[in-house]
Amino acid sequence: MKSATKNTIKSSLSALAIAGLVGCSQGGGSGSEYPSKNINLIVPFDAGGNADTQARALAPCMGDNLGQRVVVQNQPGSGGTIGTRALANAEPDGYTMSVNSVSPYVLGPMLVDNAGYTTEDLQVLGTVTAAPIVFFIAGDSKVSDIDQLVGQSKSKNISVAVPGANTLQDFMVQTFNDNYGAKFNIIPTDSMTEIIRGVNEGDYDVGVTSISLDLLPRIESGEVKVVARGGDENYEYLEGIPTYKEAGYEQLLPSTEITVPLAAPAGLPEDVADTVETALSNCLEDESVVSGLGAEIVPPEFVGPEAISDEYSDLHDAIEMAVK
Repeated sequence: MKSATKNTIKSSLSALAIAGLVGCSQGGGSGSEYPSKNINLIVPFDAGGNADTQARALAPCMGDNLGQRVVVQNQPGSGGTIGTRALANAEPDGYTMSVNSVSPYVLGPMLVDNAGYTTEDLQVLGTVTAAPIVFFIAGDSKVSDIDQLVGQSKSKNISVAVPGANTLQDFMVQTFNDNYGAKFNIIPTDSMTEIIRGVNEGDYDVGVTSISLDLLPRIESGEVKVVARGGDENYEYLEGIPTYKEAGYEQLLPSTEITVPLAAPAGLPEDVADTVETALSNCLEDESVVSGLGAEIVPPEFVGPEAISDEYSDLHDAIEMAVK
């Protein structure tokens, strides 16, 4: 986790201070009626994954609200930074957006060599979903809490699968090693699906990922069990599961949720940004969209750019301190 260069971190930190993660919206309108053609929606991950599922659940409704077709395009690779770089390099005209993730948006420019963009190049328009990061194990495991996992890791190999290197989940597990003396063997994988499969089949001792439509039914059936969770809300589907803070692990990251924002290139005209935000807000009140996204992880009220800016800025500062 020490691979980020000092200059890269300073560049990203400066980007946050200048852009505030909300972007440099230009006044005066877009110069034409928006939208007048198809809109590309980049997913910086593989087809079939969590972000892809959410993008495809959202796209038809966004198209209906905007009056133009919204076309999902998968551009995976390098932990989401390839697709996010394509987003950052696109024209800020509202015709290229992304169902993104906190990891490539905030961590990517800091931790991935030659990411090709900074947060200054991006603009967030609203939160699509927000899901707590959980530690989960096989349902028949004799382990009952996260203290046991931390303790066992000090004397034997405990493999912990995370969805890729330089992700928020990867970094969070590393903080257990750095701050609490754990010796988790962190294994980056290609997807949440691989993590769930590997934990069930005994390839990995622990999975660390965010709650998803794939994981929820397995928790409910007892196929896997969660021993600790992120977030500050009282989630009905995680009733009785302690948060990391409640379990005594307070020196983690300020954000223990995976937020999936709708993002755009920085510099979107103000009227275009407002139009897209309104469409997103409308879609997140549509029952069919919420069902497709996962009602459990859609915020009960629309979370706009300013709130996400605060969350991402705090997270950025914490990571900047950790990699010094």
